[in-house]
Amino acid sequence: MSKLITIYLTLDAINNKKLSWNQKVKPTKQIVKISNNPEYSGVPLKLNHAYTIKQLYEATLIQSANGPAMLLGQAISGSQQAFVKKMRNQLVSWNIGGATQLLTDSGLPNYTLGEERFKNKSKDAENTLSASDMAIIISHLLKNILKY
Repeated sequence: MSKLITIYLTLDAINNKKLSWNQKVKPTKQIVKISNNPEYSGVPLKLNHAYTIKQLYEATLIQSANGPAMLLGQAISGSQQAFVKKMRNQLVSWNIGGATQLLTDSGLPNYTLGEERFKNKSKDAENTLSASDMAIIISHLLKNILKY
């Protein structure tokens, strides 16, 4: 469910001309590692291969792919931590109280961020959102999708 916030912020970045569908980005070693881990849902990414924002968006939305979600966050904010902070700020603007419980843009545990993990949280800590929080997120996402 955390990926839906990533999808929302991707659409917002495209709408505000900060990203374009055809823009290409390359994954980091950590993102490639996560995307190729069979324990996680995903679309395997390759190091030094460029992917369009549209490819990453579709992989994240349709296949719930973790690596592509992480790469979208990186493309938007420059790092995983910076993107998670952006996610938190978005949730605060929607009056969602669990915003500080977000640790990753993909919904995977904190340790999956490697060196970018939140050191003040347990390595195994995970995102926490309520059903009510998700209803608010989905409502905003649907409104944003309808702009297209």
